[in-house]
Amino acid sequence: METQSPLLPGSPLVDIEDLSLFLPGDARQKMILHHIDWHLCRGEHHLLLGHNGAGKTTLMRLMHGLLWPAEGRIVWHTSEGEETSPIAGRAVSALVSPDQQENYQRQRWYITGRELLLTAFEDTPLLYTNTSEQRHAQVEDMARRLRALDLLDRMVPEVSQGQLRLLLLGRALVRQPDLLLLDEPTNHLDMETLQWLENYLAAYKGSVLVISHDRYFLDHVCTGIVEILMGASEQYNGNYTRYIAQR
Repeated sequence: METQSPLLPGSPLVDIEDLSLFLPGDARQKMILHHIDWHLCRGEHHLLLGHNGAGKTTLMRLMHGLLWPAEGRIVWHTSEGEETSPIAGRAVSALVSPDQQENYQRQRWYITGRELLLTAFEDTPLLYTNTSEQRHAQVEDMARRLRALDLLDRMVPEVSQGQLRLLLLGRALVRQPDLLLLDEPTNHLDMETLQWLENYLAAYKGSVLVISHDRYFLDHVCTGIVEILMGASEQYNGNYTRYIAQR
């Protein structure tokens, strides 16, 4: 019997197994997620649903390798096989979030939009190494597709919130990760950019996990839903409209 290639669509990408987690620094060790079991396959596009404080952003940060479970485990399936190091999460995924944007606004790092996009390849907040001509070309191409070429030479502290969100989306998309983690990606975007993003993500061959309140965007992009309720997870097939009908 033939076995499926670990990198083919439909093969495992992330396994979350009996996982519980509390936030770092919480002396009470109050569990935000409780015994979560969930398996994300390559090519799946899911909405992460739940009320404010349910643990949606926490789960995204965990999948990006920024947090570590108190119990259970998370496994990333890479070209090297199964990996449990958080470094693997950073390697296979790219994250866009309000917290990330607020950090750039707060720190006011005096870097250009071009340098911001180039940080994607090492997943660092600032650019610490020289970059190849190929990476510069990839950044130019992504900025062109986003109609953001004029932002490449702008200083990040001087751009608007919408322009910064556009740059952060470009940063996530430019290296074509196996997994896009998008926390409220449509905030501050104009209608033309929003439509472009919908079409881009709908055709994206990698996996996508989205937190958003934009119903039309979700129906266009997502084909499955993971709901976080009381710290546990429940999975549904179909888009958001179908989810509402099932409820």
